[in-house]
Amino acid sequence: MATLTKAEQLDRGVPIDEDGLGDYATSDVQAYTDAFYTAVMGRRATPTGLGFFYSRIARTVTGAVVAGDAHKAALPGPVLHVQATAGTSTGPKIVIVTGTPGAGQVRIDTDLGDGRDTLTFAAGDAVTTCAYRQQAMPEEMYDALVSNTDPPISS
Repeated sequence: MATLTKAEQLDRGVPIDEDGLGDYATSDVQAYTDAFYTAVMGRRATPTGLGFFYSRIARTVTGAVVAGDAHKAALPGPVLHVQATAGTSTGPKIVIVTGTPGAGQVRIDTDLGDGRDTLTFAAGDAVTTCAYRQQAMPEEMYDALVSNTDPPISS
């Protein structure tokens, strides 16, 4: 049996202590966890996606297609660094957060509705493909974090 990382263990959810040895969560803890995740995330706790969320290790996305000078990230979470990999002007881009991007710049806008960043490149750079570093999170986790509804949890 392969040894799981802590993130993988969290992703798997809370196991039930079926043998009564106290080495796993009790069934009432499992029931609570399931109720919470079902109410907040719309599915049972297994898998949770917590390991992916907590580790927050920046991932590199390559080959991202840019259409009309813009690209929207596939997952929620902040984009940290951007590089154009194909187009008139390739290489690292300077990140701006307001205004129209000039040569060598990329504007990053966050859609608060879905948490996904949109990268807008300078039109003159004619970027067609890019790579970026992102601290991504599961979509369900983003939805749960921005929700203003308390889950109905029974004790």
